[in-house]
Amino acid sequence: MSLEAFVLALCFVLQEHHGEELAGWCEPSWVICIPQQAALHSVTFTLPLVEAHALRQCGTPGQYVSALCGESVVYQIAGEESRAILANQEKGLEVLVSKATVLNEYLVTVKDKVIHLLLIDSLLSTGLDQDEKAIQHLPASSITSFAQAEKFLQKFSCHQPVLCEVEQRIRDASQHLHPANDIDQIQNILQDLLIQCWEDLLKRHSPSLQTHTTFQDLLFRALDYYVGGHLHERLWWLVCERCQVVDQLVKTRLSHLRLANLSALQLGVPPNFYTPLPAAVVEMASIAAVESGVGRLQCVNSTIDLIQAQAKEARVTLHQYQDQGDKLSTGNPRLTNRLCS
Repeated sequence: MSLEAFVLALCFVLQEHHGEELAGWCEPSWVICIPQQAALHSVTFTLPLVEAHALRQCGTPGQYVSALCGESVVYQIAGEESRAILANQEKGLEVLVSKATVLNEYLVTVKDKVIHLLLIDSLLSTGLDQDEKAIQHLPASSITSFAQAEKFLQKFSCHQPVLCEVEQRIRDASQHLHPANDIDQIQNILQDLLIQCWEDLLKRHSPSLQTHTTFQDLLFRALDYYVGGHLHERLWWLVCERCQVVDQLVKTRLSHLRLANLSALQLGVPPNFYTPLPAAVVEMASIAAVESGVGRLQCVNSTIDLIQAQAKEARVTLHQYQDQGDKLSTGNPRLTNRLCS
């Protein structure tokens, strides 16, 4: 097949399957790179691959970034007669440079938009090879903190544009987090944010990673910590404001008890009034095995609910004891009522 026939056939495939995206990648800001036929041998033509070869002008003339990787990978189109596309990628302390030679140029029209095509001799260095390396290390991956989540999300070049959008969405979502909102409403806002961002990140990967259940779970957990970490100050302020009245009441009662220096024996509380909390203890002990930040908060919330439920049962028992005519042998009735209220 001639080069012209190959380019026309490939344009037809792009227009058929990615026409909407292609119409937005038009002159003068965009160029679409098409690897020659030999470079596409055994390569699956996916949307992430297409986005990785859609380059947008950025900053200095001749510099471009891809629709997939954003500013994490910068391309330089240099030369006149023999043009080349150079890519610089930082790998730790090293800078890797790759090169693709421009073989020909074409202008095509898609939905009344002019598209600038560059036929190149090889695939661009896109960072998609990170997906295959990621699959090999997934079994050993674990995320239990904001720092680990941030490191995991930022190690994929294709995440960079989405993470910028995530930060903007977090700022937008934080405007809805105020004391007047119901907790369930806030939870729904955050849950919608997580799911939307997770879907946007997932579809930027190869099909093998998109369908990998371990990677799906790991990506969602990383986003959970990432979003929660960025919202921590706002959320913690909200929790403190919502709970400040109850907190102050508890602190006051504890202060009175501490100053009184009274024991259960001095109050005359019988041994059968001892209230064990087995369910709450078991629930709290399980928190170490919970990796999700939201999951840990739910564990703490469940523990508090169990403590309150068992304390309520103990109060019922106390009232039944008093109704039967039993009396506490010693102690200040006023203080006893305060403890039971």
